[in-house]
Amino acid sequence: RGLVVLTAVGLACFAVKALWYGQRGSATFLEDFADRIESKAIRQVGRRGRHAQGDLVDAVAYAPPFVKGGEALRMAQRFEAKRGQRRGRAHAAPQYWDAPIDHFTPGSKTFRQKFYVESKYHEPGGPVFFELGGEGPVNGPPGGYIEHLAEQRRALLVFVEHRFYGDSVPNGNVDTENLRFLTVDQALADYAGFIDWYTSHASLGDKTKWFAFGGAHPPAL
Repeated sequence: RGLVVLTAVGLACFAVKALWYGQRGSATFLEDFADRIESKAIRQVGRRGRHAQGDLVDAVAYAPPFVKGGEALRMAQRFEAKRGQRRGRAHAAPQYWDAPIDHFTPGSKTFRQKFYVESKYHEPGGPVFFELGGEGPVNGPPGGYIEHLAEQRRALLVFVEHRFYGDSVPNGNVDTENLRFLTVDQALADYAGFIDWYTSHASLGDKTKWFAFGGAHPPAL
């Protein structure tokens, strides 16, 4: 009998909560969901240190099924921004360079490819720690262990967004015909071309050493 009562109370609470969110809209649910995840992650950071910070962005993977597309992306961006605020670091402003849509066709049109730079650790003659964008948007310069290494090595931090993710979309669409430009060779050419362009653009010098970092898809490149 006690189990029946508890089950009935639980169902009633769920029904009331569902009606409440139904009236207030999915955006309210997302805000509440984000706050709960953030609070949990903050507690984990307190217990386990810096290794738990990634939980904020990883938590998007556990969003309910109806949280899709732009809403989930905005959640990830909000998580990342709050993480940066807690660490006492404001995000650098995004920058763009004109990358060829097709590196293997002379005179190809270009698209705006987003990147971030953090120079507070860099000293003249220091290396560049270059994080390659992967299968997702880029919302700030490299952080975590890469940033820790940059502070030790007086390196410049650079993070370039992968083509067709985030704001770096050739021709501004993901139509099937346009996806012929989404290849490993084109992505590699983006990064190689960016190194040449930024070395000149920032007057780094031809002898500057670039070290590539990445996870998941980028290491396979």
